[in-house]
Amino acid sequence: MQANQRCVDLAEELVKRHMADYDPSHDWYHVNRVRNTALSLARSLEEPVDLLVVELAALFHDLTDAKYTIQASPTTTLSILDDFFNHPITRSILPDPFISSSSQGSVICRIVDNTSWSKEQKLRKLGEWEDGWRERCWELKCVQDADRLDAIGGFGILRCAAYSAAVNRPLHVRSEIEHTIPGGSAIQQFHDRLFKIDESSLKTPLGQRLAIKRQKLMREFVDAVEEESNID
Repeated sequence: MQANQRCVDLAEELVKRHMADYDPSHDWYHVNRVRNTALSLARSLEEPVDLLVVELAALFHDLTDAKYTIQASPTTTLSILDDFFNHPITRSILPDPFISSSSQGSVICRIVDNTSWSKEQKLRKLGEWEDGWRERCWELKCVQDADRLDAIGGFGILRCAAYSAAVNRPLHVRSEIEHTIPGGSAIQQFHDRLFKIDESSLKTPLGQRLAIKRQKLMREFVDAVEEESNID
């Protein structure tokens, strides 16, 4: 267990260094919340889950986010994580991380490359999501659910506002001029994406229960914003 913790500590150092300039919507604190939630989801399951894979994949899940990198691809993921997987501390825990497609290193990288909501929607439209391993991999489901849960509810509201500030997106505009705003408003993001991250799109029983509560909070928040904006 001590050796595992040294490996996790090494991963944390890499993530903090790589994401030092990310805005608050995708910073270390977001990653840490996703890590903690993913582990909670994993421990709630009856199915066997590799907790080390869950934790490392959750820590690495935003390293290749297309919003912050020039190119996001499996090659980029491997290049970013190359020093980590070849570090003596990691090698003591994962001596052959890529010996097969089911080895821990391979699974971690595959999870990182398949966590995002937009990636899943794109592959589903192409009929390429249901290829077997994604539907069977509970480690992937835990990391995906944790990332999506942090996009909704109280932190979802805060993160939407933080990202809007980072890209100079207005928080709210009148509905009749919404279509004239490049990228729309923060409130429009709730309608376009965040309200779609409901219990039906999550994959773990605990994640689904948490999503119901967080969706309710977001809808109450958006209703309050609309009410306040319509004062005569």
